[in-house]
Amino acid sequence: MKYEFYTGAYGTKETETIHHFLFDTETEKLLPLDAFSGVENPSYVIRHPMLPVLYTVEELTPEGRIAVFSVTDTGLEYIKSIPSCGADPCHLELDESGKYLFTANYTSGTLSVYRLDEDGIPQECTFVLEHKGHGADPMRQAGPHIHFSRYDNGELYLCDLGKDKVYIYAFDPETGTLVKTDKTIKFGAGDGPRHLVLSHIEYEGKKKDVLYVMTELAVSVQVFMRPEGKSKFTKVQELFMYKDVMNRDLLDNAENKSFGAAIKMSDDGKLVFASERGRHRISAFHVTEEGYLMLGPVNASTVNTPRDFTIFGSYMIAAGQNSNDLAVLRIDKDGKLEQAGEHVAIPSPVCVYRCK
Repeated sequence: MKYEFYTGAYGTKETETIHHFLFDTETEKLLPLDAFSGVENPSYVIRHPMLPVLYTVEELTPEGRIAVFSVTDTGLEYIKSIPSCGADPCHLELDESGKYLFTANYTSGTLSVYRLDEDGIPQECTFVLEHKGHGADPMRQAGPHIHFSRYDNGELYLCDLGKDKVYIYAFDPETGTLVKTDKTIKFGAGDGPRHLVLSHIEYEGKKKDVLYVMTELAVSVQVFMRPEGKSKFTKVQELFMYKDVMNRDLLDNAENKSFGAAIKMSDDGKLVFASERGRHRISAFHVTEEGYLMLGPVNASTVNTPRDFTIFGSYMIAAGQNSNDLAVLRIDKDGKLEQAGEHVAIPSPVCVYRCK
């Protein structure tokens, strides 16, 4: 099996910050296809699911940008850049129709919505959402920090690390605007929700939505469920990412200091993986038939600062921000990770985006 993926990295315009790879599971090797320079700090990249268009953020302050590329047989061709309507954009999302692009701006705590034309090119900003307030941590939560968005069935889920909340907005595709709802999920003071996975589960004839939320500051995965017919999620679990630290009070000492990073689900829906920066681990969680989690193997990531990773069947590609490399890891049925082949050098990779 062969998979295509892109990586985004921190770096200047003069350096190659976007890389395009082919991963061959038979040989367990990464084949570099092409690379692109000319954009600064593309810390998140996403490809349009139906059109040959790639979007990246340019994580800059006081005003970030979104760069747009045409995907050709010979590599990326730059089309244009537009303002992100905020500082330090860090995540991109598309609605299911491929007609709108959502941009999360971390430092300014804003989210911008762009209408795309028939070729997938952003034409206008239809809405800018701005959160207000702060959280409990004076250093990390002095203001709102929208870190991630996920669109699903007319709803947009937003992780606000600065306010310890996941907001759920209704999206109006006619006007391209977000509508506030009463479905906001509140976290513990100082938890810092960063990223999430949304799953739809059916068990014994009953359906429910399940959220698996990575908290950056508490370094835990929290589980929320919403039965079919209900409007709000209820918290049902909190699991820390390693067996030797089961109480958040123990995270305050220097030895255990770490930060949650990425969270992803396996292709078959049986495992959830979560990475941490600081102790450089990727923990596996088994998903029960009812959607609950059980902590499985706690794996060394084999890279330094695994800010992001992506799953390809029974393999994982992990990005080492501070070790400047990509690692190919095999995944066994229990969630144990094993190094496969040699690391591939790449400067400061922080995003691994699997093409559909």
